[in-house]
Amino acid sequence: MKLLRNILWITTLLLSTQIQATIYENAEDGSTSRWHIYDNTPSNASIENIYVSTKDNNAIEFQGSGTRNGYILGNLEGLDGAWDNKIEKTIRWSMKFKESFVIYIRVLTTYGARYIYYTNSKNSYGKNGEYIHIALGKKTSNATWQTISRNLEDDLKKYEPNNFLVSVNAFLIRGNGLIDDVNLINKATTSKYIYGLTLDDISNIDTTVDAIKSLSKRTTTRVVFDKVPASDYTNALYKLSPYTDIMGLLFDSEYIKDYSLEAYKNRVKEYLNTHADKVQIWEIGNEVNGEWTGNPINVAKKTIAAYKEVKKRGYLTALTLYYNDYSENDGCWENSDEKMREWAKNRLSDELKNGIDYIFISYYEEDCNYHQPTLAEWESVFADLATIFPHAKLGFGEVGTTTQNKIDYLNHYYGYTIKNSSYIGGHFWWYFKQDMVPKNKSLWNTFNQFLLKK
Repeated sequence: MKLLRNILWITTLLLSTQIQATIYENAEDGSTSRWHIYDNTPSNASIENIYVSTKDNNAIEFQGSGTRNGYILGNLEGLDGAWDNKIEKTIRWSMKFKESFVIYIRVLTTYGARYIYYTNSKNSYGKNGEYIHIALGKKTSNATWQTISRNLEDDLKKYEPNNFLVSVNAFLIRGNGLIDDVNLINKATTSKYIYGLTLDDISNIDTTVDAIKSLSKRTTTRVVFDKVPASDYTNALYKLSPYTDIMGLLFDSEYIKDYSLEAYKNRVKEYLNTHADKVQIWEIGNEVNGEWTGNPINVAKKTIAAYKEVKKRGYLTALTLYYNDYSENDGCWENSDEKMREWAKNRLSDELKNGIDYIFISYYEEDCNYHQPTLAEWESVFADLATIFPHAKLGFGEVGTTTQNKIDYLNHYYGYTIKNSSYIGGHFWWYFKQDMVPKNKSLWNTFNQFLLKK
């Protein structure tokens, strides 16, 4: 939020699961030793670890006779090198291809071994023996970096409803192209809706924790880290984590401009190193297109740098944009290059746009001439965002009011049902500490009654 803030802001976000990740390849050690060529006919296949300037990091390059050659990371179950991962069932990887490819995931199921495989074709062919085919679409071979995330058990059950995933063992590929950031994630399906709340400081943390844990649904708490050492949040996260999952916001919009690019990168690493065991989702920036955040070129560079560092470690990423480009009164932007949709399309890299996990919108009517968008307007906005960020979940990142009826305002925004398959709610009432802590305040009861109906 662009209003002045206190030392710590925390927002609460409702999800249904904690998340962990195992990294099998991020190419940062310069090695190819984890990979092997399993089909070298014709005998010109090669594997190299190369630096990719557009990503500012390394990736694994495969060159040979297209899909006639095959490469493997891991091994078949029971053999040396097999992952034998029985916990994490969502596979995620980044790739860049400009021609046909086939990516196989070797899994063990209750019905035996299976290859769940993915191609750039338009239509899925389904099950054929031990092979299950899933189409990713033609755009996955358009020579841009893309991040793919697939719940393997969901893909298995689509064609074998009574089968169950036992373990994930290997990642195999046919085709010429680049691969990076191969991870397995313990990422169960999230709730249909996300309901967010905000705290403005961590004083009286026990009273705040009591208000959160007494809500009728488990939440995920979004902690907005201030300009202090990461260790300052250890106690708060320790007390919150038994009762809520954590989403950490690395940079609030108020102080993005206060960091150089190098200092920005160092802060990201510090917080990831300190709190990776408590934070399930990392928000790489807030209201990044706002005019108060600094030079838009520099802000974009910082946002992309934070995204790369979080992604290469295998964690989930989120980004909040500031909605300011509605048509009435030509929006509430100061400079045209800060318009939300134009900023996102023109400033962010294809890698980020194709790989970000969550995109949220911050919007305050009182900051924008009390413009109250219609349902049709919001559906148009989220449809545009789904085009810009094709693999992201979408929602409201921040709402709230200090000048209007709080009950009416809360019910209005939390009551939206947006017709978009990527929409997951959000809302994030920004004044939770003031309005709902302690839990005997009337707006806490209003919100809890709302949750009980969902």
